[in-house]
Amino acid sequence: MVRSERCSFCQYHSGSGAPSLLLGARWWQRWRQGRGDSGLGGGGRGGGGRGGRGGGGHGGVGRGGGGGGGPGGSGSAVGEKLFRSLPICSAERESDSHYLQAPTSKHLHEALHHHLVKEGPGPISLRDKARIRSCAGPGAGNWLEARPVCHAMSLSNPAISVAFRWRFGLALVHDPSLRCACGKQIDREGDHFQRCMVGGHHVTRHHALRGATASLFRHVAVIQEERHASSIGTVHPEDAGLRLDIVADDGHTRSSTTYFMADVTITHPVSSNQAKLNRTSRLDGAAAQDAEANKQRTYSRASRSLAMPFFPIAVESFGRWGKSALWSALWCIRDKAATLAMNWEGKVNKRQKALILQRWWRTLSCVNAKMNSYLILQKLRLAVAHTATIRGGTPPAPINTNCWD
Repeated sequence: MVRSERCSFCQYHSGSGAPSLLLGARWWQRWRQGRGDSGLGGGGRGGGGRGGRGGGGHGGVGRGGGGGGGPGGSGSAVGEKLFRSLPICSAERESDSHYLQAPTSKHLHEALHHHLVKEGPGPISLRDKARIRSCAGPGAGNWLEARPVCHAMSLSNPAISVAFRWRFGLALVHDPSLRCACGKQIDREGDHFQRCMVGGHHVTRHHALRGATASLFRHVAVIQEERHASSIGTVHPEDAGLRLDIVADDGHTRSSTTYFMADVTITHPVSSNQAKLNRTSRLDGAAAQDAEANKQRTYSRASRSLAMPFFPIAVESFGRWGKSALWSALWCIRDKAATLAMNWEGKVNKRQKALILQRWWRTLSCVNAKMNSYLILQKLRLAVAHTATIRGGTPPAPINTNCWD
């Protein structure tokens, strides 16, 4: 696309009326048919040129025959739509010529994503809708781009296998007769593992993510883990037993980036409650939003008593981060990244800053994916042993659940 075409699309989305993303997707399809931007292969009225309504070589969006795409090409396919809507990463570019391309592609990608979830071909279950919305959220897929350059960013073969199956909604349990250690039947997708608290594996996952988040905050503040509210200052008697996962306090500074408290929570968007499942299947990040609200209700009074900002850090089991973690709790690391990317002249290297933030976010995403795989594998091992005991047989050979190799 040329620059003028990018401007026209941005003006459409930023104009008065705020058209919905779904309408934006339909408008974009009509615009491509009229202007003839064929993306991967040009169309033409008879099939040869760049403009027109003909189908393109690799699936133009045209209506007529011609070209290699046939009637209508393959542009109506969901995969082709999502491929064409992939956002262009401009974090490592400093040229102003790409300034409008990134937000334009982002709006188009969001429009086609909502179109897929709401009006996609074939029936989509509520569970799959909630999974798709969670997997499409910020931070959910950062582990897919990470390189195993350190221990925190390394996933073993069992861990990465479970992580892929979990993200794509594939079956994790193939034996319908398996029973969890709590006695309940296990579903094939493994949703019961996320809700069952038997075994203490949720605590292990929580502590690992808390440690990774605290190590990130240590770049900018003095961090202490697992502190009771009564040890920080005077609080209400009912709040004396509250325990904070992360407390940033160096004893003398009261800056918002070095003086705060936070609590980490991991929630599952696929709930056994039908009303909650309906909500998470219709709204992006609804599960993380509910978890943040619960944390705010728990710690708001202690936060006011201590005059200390509180940030709930909520993460969904599919990897999506809540808004508070994105815009309130973790914004302070941007200044540290800018400091690390500053040259001797005092100028910030934007590309270097983006790469530093990218690595930090990928580290958190890898830890979450790794520990989620650990939870599923350990729960599955206990379920196999428990089912064998019920049937009167010997427990099976141990499953490879080492997620740390």
